[in-house]
Amino acid sequence: LSTNTTYYAVAGISGCTSNPVPAVATINPLPASPVVTNAQNCGPAQLILTATSANTIMWYNQATGGSILNTGSSYTSMFNITTTVYAEATNGTCISNRVPAVATINLIPFVDLGPPILVINSGQTYTLDPGAGFTTYLWNTNATTQSINVNASGVYSVIVTDINNCQNSDSITVSVINNIENESFFDRVLEIYPNPASGMLNVKVNDQSLRFDLQILDVTGRVIFSDDHKINGLFNKNYNLSAFSKGIYYLRIFSSEGNATRTLIVQ
Repeated sequence: LSTNTTYYAVAGISGCTSNPVPAVATINPLPASPVVTNAQNCGPAQLILTATSANTIMWYNQATGGSILNTGSSYTSMFNITTTVYAEATNGTCISNRVPAVATINLIPFVDLGPPILVINSGQTYTLDPGAGFTTYLWNTNATTQSINVNASGVYSVIVTDINNCQNSDSITVSVINNIENESFFDRVLEIYPNPASGMLNVKVNDQSLRFDLQILDVTGRVIFSDDHKINGLFNKNYNLSAFSKGIYYLRIFSSEGNATRTLIVQ
């Protein structure tokens, strides 16, 4: 049936019946579906989904059947991934069609300028690049290009924004040192053992006043580890190389007294 219809019922036998009694089939209209407002965030967050209707709104976790999540004009929850819930309106007799409401969780963009500390030689220029694919870049130098070239000591940072208007940032400290090798000095004060190494590596510098930056590079020249010593006192540290692949590496030290390079074998 699609419209209200009246039927009549009678009782009796042929030739002897009761008066007809009307029976009405009433077709009630469905309530209008609620109008929903979606929500989104960059990374997991508590979000509020809302819906408007002249009738009572029920929230469900499925398009049909499912469990009731809430009753009212909004549904609030913690969302870790993009999730769809459903709102329906009821007037106490009939229910509307369910309408999807989406809580969208966008990934926070990944940005990486490299190791925390980058040591370059005086006169050398290095390109900092957080990667392609972002809609905007904003450096603390006020540059808005994807990459910048640096040749001076300082802290450099960038804020990137992606297509979903999500942002992330990274920073790097650049240290410029003179490019003078002073192997004879470091032959006296620098100890590295064991070498070859398979686990822990001990680095010791026997000069209480020497301040320096330390890097470990692979054979391609890529910096895979960095550290520094900026206080007075003897330097004596152990480094865990167990995560390094077997092969040849270079340990470099940069200081006001000059620089030194040592070949390091991990086995």
